[in-house]
Amino acid sequence: MPVLHSTPKFTRLASRSLLLILFAGAFVACSDKAKPKYDECVALESKWETVKARDACKEAAALDPNGKSGKLAAGKLTYLNEQAGKLLAEKSKKEAPCSTGKWVTHCKYKGEPRPNLLEGNTFARCNSDADEVRIVGMVCPICECSDRYVDPYPPQ
Repeated sequence: MPVLHSTPKFTRLASRSLLLILFAGAFVACSDKAKPKYDECVALESKWETVKARDACKEAAALDPNGKSGKLAAGKLTYLNEQAGKLLAEKSKKEAPCSTGKWVTHCKYKGEPRPNLLEGNTFARCNSDADEVRIVGMVCPICECSDRYVDPYPPQ
């Protein structure tokens, strides 16, 4: 008759404890509700999609404000809120209706402001013209609607 060996009680206890620890660790890792949104925030930020990254971080911080990912997302929001605000303000400024229908910029040539403004009938046309004069060494700021335009160079 074969002899059956029994597993020592200590080994069974150790293996059950290890199994319990593994399950507890898996449960804790899965309980971070904000992790998927935080990961999305980081991915969007790496693609320079600041506004979308800010929105994902807001969601992550709201999902689990006391969790690791929620706290990390809240930390990122201090930077992302400011940057997204600037981007949205610039976008709305560009897309705002131009009542005069004329876009302008004031270029410099060899460090001196030109006597006349560079004009275009659309934002894109004005900036395209400003880009073309770079060939001869002119430097032009981004175009603005003439009714909102403020000359960056003080009169001399």
